[in-house]
Amino acid sequence: MLQDLNKEQKLIILGLVLIISLGLCVMAFRRFIPAANDEIIIEQPREIHIQERMIVVHVSGAVRREGVYKLKSSDRIVDAIGVAGGASVNADLSLLNLAEKVKDGQKIMVPARVSRNSAGKQGSGTSINNASEKDLCKVPGVGKSTAQRIIAGRPYGKLKDLMKVKGIGKGKFKKIEPSISL
Repeated sequence: MLQDLNKEQKLIILGLVLIISLGLCVMAFRRFIPAANDEIIIEQPREIHIQERMIVVHVSGAVRREGVYKLKSSDRIVDAIGVAGGASVNADLSLLNLAEKVKDGQKIMVPARVSRNSAGKQGSGTSINNASEKDLCKVPGVGKSTAQRIIAGRPYGKLKDLMKVKGIGKGKFKKIEPSISL
């Protein structure tokens, strides 16, 4: 049958066979070996990955529910206070940087406001959150080492938090309570 065709017809058939073969090869190649620009690669930016990391913080002081909470590493101190039920009515948030990012293992102590009435009941009112070591040593029952431990444990949300300081039990606390304030 090919013998009956002239040279020009044979070339046309040969060209068609080559074009069809080439088309089939290209289709097979594209199906089994995808081009680099045909691949869809979805990568999460590093920033999102970092934000999803969970950390643990301890929230205490003038909040509704003191405790240890899991937060995202992108959260702020205001978020930590929120998961602790929010600030209590006597919280003094002005002493905190609410926009500061939380850090893993951080203790967030929310200080309490000192009312004028309670300050008056507390004698001279030496501030356990602000007084120097020298001023703390003037409080009856507080020596140099106790003053240093008080300073190391700052800030305090309430006066009774002072009993968490090594060397200050109920008895010593009752002795120094009239002379201190937050």
